[in-house]
Amino acid sequence: MRTIRWMLMAVLAACTDGGDGSTAGFDETKTGDHGLYAFHLTSADVPQQGSNTFTLELTASGSPVDGATVTVDALMPAHGHGSGTPITVSAAGNGRYTVGNVSFTMAGAWDLTCSASRAASQDSATFHLDVP
Repeated sequence: MRTIRWMLMAVLAACTDGGDGSTAGFDETKTGDHGLYAFHLTSADVPQQGSNTFTLELTASGSPVDGATVTVDALMPAHGHGSGTPITVSAAGNGRYTVGNVSFTMAGAWDLTCSASRAASQDSATFHLDVP
């Protein structure tokens, strides 16, 4: 019984960020509005107020999409404003793009809209985040 209790405590500790009950990181995949691309947005850290960095993996029919023009916009819908700082996007290869300088200026619900275009193909997906 004691061993089971310790194992359960170890599992619970591994699943939280250390005290506030939230899980670490962000990991979500969405199909683009036009169904052309799959957008996989991840972060090792829970999105928080201040500057954040994400990795965007872009695929089409399961294959990585390199050479796309990718933009990311942040919007706080409840207040109708963005982050106020330019978000940077740089290609990292194999369909991965580093999304940096994502500044959440206050706690609350935020939308990150990722848009990608390559040749005549354009698509976008919006991710909903709750910033503590």
